[in-house]
Amino acid sequence: MRKIKTIFTVAILTFIFTIQIITIKYVRADSTTVNIKDFGAHSIDEAGYSDFDSSSAINNAIQYAKNNGYTTVDFGSGRYYADKIFVESNITYKATGGATLIAAPTSQINTGVIQASNKSNMVFDGVNIDGNMDVVPGDIQSGHALIKMITCSNLTFVNCYLHDNWYVGISLENGCDHIVARNNSIYDTDSGIISVGTPTNYVTIDSNEIWGGKNQHSEPISIYNDGVQGLSHDITITNNSLHDKTLGLGIHLRNTSNVLVSGNTIYNTAVGIGAGTGGIDPSSNHVIGQVDIMDENITISNNDINNCGIGMQLELSDSTVSNNNVSNINGTGIWLESPQGRYINQNTLVTQNTITNVNGNNNGDVPLRVQYSKNCTLDNNTTIDDRIPAKPSRNIQIIGSVCDGNIIQNNTHLGCTYNNGQDIDINAATNTTIKDNVADIYSNTPSILVINNTPKGYNTAWLDNANLKIVLVPSTDYPIINNIGNYAYKSIAGIAWIGRTATITFSKSGANAGYITSGGNIILTQGDFKPAFSGASITLKYDGINWTEQSRYNVN
Repeated sequence: MRKIKTIFTVAILTFIFTIQIITIKYVRADSTTVNIKDFGAHSIDEAGYSDFDSSSAINNAIQYAKNNGYTTVDFGSGRYYADKIFVESNITYKATGGATLIAAPTSQINTGVIQASNKSNMVFDGVNIDGNMDVVPGDIQSGHALIKMITCSNLTFVNCYLHDNWYVGISLENGCDHIVARNNSIYDTDSGIISVGTPTNYVTIDSNEIWGGKNQHSEPISIYNDGVQGLSHDITITNNSLHDKTLGLGIHLRNTSNVLVSGNTIYNTAVGIGAGTGGIDPSSNHVIGQVDIMDENITISNNDINNCGIGMQLELSDSTVSNNNVSNINGTGIWLESPQGRYINQNTLVTQNTITNVNGNNNGDVPLRVQYSKNCTLDNNTTIDDRIPAKPSRNIQIIGSVCDGNIIQNNTHLGCTYNNGQDIDINAATNTTIKDNVADIYSNTPSILVINNTPKGYNTAWLDNANLKIVLVPSTDYPIINNIGNYAYKSIAGIAWIGRTATITFSKSGANAGYITSGGNIILTQGDFKPAFSGASITLKYDGINWTEQSRYNVN
């Protein structure tokens, strides 16, 4: 009996020792970390493993970490085929040896190399994922996400390299909150970092580099939700370098509020920064139940936008666009608008921006354009065209009958416009205030102000410049121009305005002129001046106090 008991005891001890050996296999020097190689992952560079799929091994490592309280999963070194890696909460994922996860050839559309749903508190540090776009199926509208997070929170992506993928780099879907993406490189994916579905809130996207090669579509950064549950809010997008996405917007905001977009460098994209629809036709891009809501409380400041199709295309309310440098633009520089006319920009300030060399000619592109906007202000912006000849036919344009109550003030135009063009063009807008603007013209002297198709528009113009033309092109009765030369006592480059002249040209015949006043004195009253035909004009001269009529041409 004693012998049997002894044998039984030895067997038990042997079993326990064996279990300890098996278990201790996974206990490393760093007791908080598991390595995927300990669970059977094999690099495709290892002999005999060139086609090996390590997905199961990686998922086993993650589940072991979750179940045993480990806080780090290390991909180590090597290159691993992987797909549908389901990450878990409260774990850091990193690659201390520079490992690369390569989308397995069996990867399918609408899944992810790394994915999670309803997880939280995860860090992705130095993770390298190759989308294997030459093998894995996909196109510019659909494909395989590299990182796909659904309704997750407290996520950090840092120092990751995501590349060569038909579809998204980092996809934040259906309400991901408290997100930080910093110092990542994302190359040749469709979108770089995108939020879709329900609102994504409390997001910081900082100091990332995102650029395109084969894949020129979609946005490097897009905060885009369907609007059904309101606006994404508290978004910070700063200091990113975004370039070479010629068919996408550099930064796209749609259905957002309380957003800061600052310090970004954007080069060679279709649109530098887009807010609202960003020029995209929602009829071809909507999902069921999608609602568009006005983007509000947006600050766009200190960005450098160069060599893009359009500098900024914005649909905003209660927002500020300031201190941006927009240069070498193929279309319009900064454009407040609503592509489908669904919303009206309101109470938005565009100030202290510098816009250089917009390619205009006869395409209608201008440095600054306001459309579908009310109570917005263009203040203290500088527009420059140092090309000879200059290309834009207009410098600042307020266009459309929806425009009302906008202010154009303190802007400086350094350069000229194309073929005797126009410095300020008010077309069909009403109640526009124009004052203290300066045009430093060195060739092809333009009209300082053109008012088009504005029946009884009651636009108000304070004009600093003299010896420049004012052109009125109303559709019925001429609009009212108040206080011509109210600030003409000022001088530019030491030249006083006393003795300077201004010519007002009426390019439609037969209608009645509205009131034209200077310094409180009425120069023209309604019915006092009827142009005989297009080209009728009146010339005013400044005597140091008021503007007075000097001559008339082609008047009945």
